[in-house]
Amino acid sequence: MPVSPPDDAPARTSRRRAPLAAALALILALATLSAVLAQSLGPAGPSPARGHAAVIAHGSVPIDGAALSWSIRAPVAKSADKATRVKETRFILADGSPLLVTDTGTERQTRLADGEAALLYEGQTVRVESFGPPEDYFAIGLTPGDQAPPGEGLAYVSKSFTMAKGEREIDLIRDVLKAKEQSTVPAGAAPTLILVTKGEAAVKADKGSSDLKQGQAATYEGDLTVTAKSDDTRFVAAWVGVALTANGDTTATTTPKVTATAKPKATTPPEPTATTAPKPRATSTPKSTPTKAAKPTAKEKDTDGDGLTDAEEAKLGTDPTKKDTDQDGINDGDEIKMKLDPKNLDTDGDLLYDGGELVYGTDPLNKDTDGDGLLDGQEVYIYKTDPLKKDTDGNGVDDYTQVMNPPTPVAVSTGDQSAPNADPDGDGLTNAREARAGTDPYNWDTDGDGVNDANEVDNGTDPLNPKSN
Repeated sequence: MPVSPPDDAPARTSRRRAPLAAALALILALATLSAVLAQSLGPAGPSPARGHAAVIAHGSVPIDGAALSWSIRAPVAKSADKATRVKETRFILADGSPLLVTDTGTERQTRLADGEAALLYEGQTVRVESFGPPEDYFAIGLTPGDQAPPGEGLAYVSKSFTMAKGEREIDLIRDVLKAKEQSTVPAGAAPTLILVTKGEAAVKADKGSSDLKQGQAATYEGDLTVTAKSDDTRFVAAWVGVALTANGDTTATTTPKVTATAKPKATTPPEPTATTAPKPRATSTPKSTPTKAAKPTAKEKDTDGDGLTDAEEAKLGTDPTKKDTDQDGINDGDEIKMKLDPKNLDTDGDLLYDGGELVYGTDPLNKDTDGDGLLDGQEVYIYKTDPLKKDTDGNGVDDYTQVMNPPTPVAVSTGDQSAPNADPDGDGLTNAREARAGTDPYNWDTDGDGVNDANEVDNGTDPLNPKSN
């Protein structure tokens, strides 16, 4: 017969529920507290890169509260290319061989290896060059309005979005995953753009999910997880973070401003789950065909497509998964044809990259192409002379003689030569900087190596050691 419950069962049930309710209340309270703490931390919060992902470029940008969108362009960099004005704040991402980015306003140069990026601001005038043959790269822009202007290899534009006014953190995150490996990206202040640069990945977010193949992109809202569907899957995430200024006040910043276009759109077209960006380069995995081609033998296999088989790379000691092992801008196979060292980015040791030699037209197997006594790299980077001319200025005196016997420097200041901001030897270092460097303020070349003290200090060599120049 059925057993009746004891008379105190309701009371004991109530006692069991009480601790559970208290625990749930505590969890909810802690969750709320965590959210409050996360918001209160603001800019002092953690990096958006999780696990082994890395932020490869970052900066800040003032937002004026108007509509913005993410755009992806696939321009082509050429050696000795002309400078252009940046039309929108954008990340430049090298996707293959290295790039050389030059800000023509400051003449500062940045070398981007495969997978590295730089943030450029609207209004900058820059030159993006390859070190050899033309190279595709990605420009990921924060575009005013909801329709990016055509040109420059425009490949993708997201739906528009808005953010509260303020100086905002902006990051480009990159990760490389094995098959089935996952990477997470936290929710940002705007939709996060995901671009797969190699392989295939499944992206799942709080709002929306899709599969992306190489060269495809989409935007997602909230926290998201990227799961690789093949080995060596690579992706980047363009992410906008917290406001860095209080109350949206951007008056104190000098960062170039992202402005919105005044022209409104009557309707916004729906964004496809994944939009095909630039077509993969010749080194990408070919599309499948109805007839299955015979697999190459172990001796014929060329994993990275650099013209050398994996077996040949094993003998040479180069990386069979990288077409440019030493990252000098020239494929391993081409280096072998040119009798260069594919494991040394400066084969002739003249301080100029092998790829850079192609840019400047110098001989990558000759330290001193014009035979004037100066290394090609010294002429390009230090003395700013022409490595193809013995006498750059055509005054009848060769470059080496002019560099080793410069005219007597003229003092920058005609006032008190002992003042901290004076430069009595005219080498470009003030007395204050000479004191910090330990150099002689009355000798433009303290160690007598032919390079003035300012050049050594600015380029990171030792102005007190004649062998460091």
